[in-house]
Amino acid sequence: MPPTKQLNLNIEVDVLTAGSAADVVNSILEFLLFQRNQIPFVYNTYKYYVGLWTDEVEGTANGKMETCTQSGQYSSGLHFYQLERQREQALRTKEAISAMRELIRKSFDKNNVRSLRFLFGPTTFTAKEAYTIHIPIDSISRLHSHHQHRIPHARLNQTLISLLTSEDLYGIFSHNLCPTNLYLELELLCEEGILRDTCSKTELLPKDIYQLPPSCKDIHFHLQHTPFPISNENESLNCCKEIEVFEGVMSLNINDSENRKSDYGCKKHDQLLPTWWEADVLVQGFKEKPIKGLSIWTK
Repeated sequence: MPPTKQLNLNIEVDVLTAGSAADVVNSILEFLLFQRNQIPFVYNTYKYYVGLWTDEVEGTANGKMETCTQSGQYSSGLHFYQLERQREQALRTKEAISAMRELIRKSFDKNNVRSLRFLFGPTTFTAKEAYTIHIPIDSISRLHSHHQHRIPHARLNQTLISLLTSEDLYGIFSHNLCPTNLYLELELLCEEGILRDTCSKTELLPKDIYQLPPSCKDIHFHLQHTPFPISNENESLNCCKEIEVFEGVMSLNINDSENRKSDYGCKKHDQLLPTWWEADVLVQGFKEKPIKGLSIWTK
């Protein structure tokens, strides 16, 4: 049975919000999709190229077939058809990634995410690789606005670089993984077993815990919040209360200790039930196949 890998990933930000944690998880998702050969480019580049011919693919899907020119060569009807089918598949993969990213963001916003798992394989029961991300629930503050505490790209990239340079992952990433399916599972702390609404287009389905296949590589990422150092250690962080809308609230003399009673990070976890849920959206890996020297990325 392959050994289990345990890695600690530091998140350096002054205040860790649920939205910031979702940003980190979505960045890890994009990183894994590219590193495990499920998309041919990094996600932003892949999304850009697919967006260049989205309208053209939609036109073909509506029955508007026409001859195209690439590098001065005219493609035959069969070759053109094969290229367009690949473009449609690439578009479906991009839309599935976007849907999964949105589901993750909504899940962190509406629920208390304890951990989540990305499974690579034909099915969830025949997974080849499993990446579990453990969320520092006690470090997440719901008293601060996410828009006031976004993680700078430089610090987020440092977290991803630590994955790329990890010796524990080198042996895994050095072996190619053929395009397959990517599944998402989340462990949520639900109040009285009730799941809050996540997204209108995608759903979370309850599931029982099962053991991973013996041959599945099991990797665990433990996110750790490292507060960004403040110049004056005796100075408290009240940034959100400096917004104009809070001026009336400040006159009530409500201090942070009283507000923390409503913070998820300070809520007693014994009142919450950890349950596993499976997302009904999956990402199918995409790899282009040149047709007679023609590429889907060429206009």
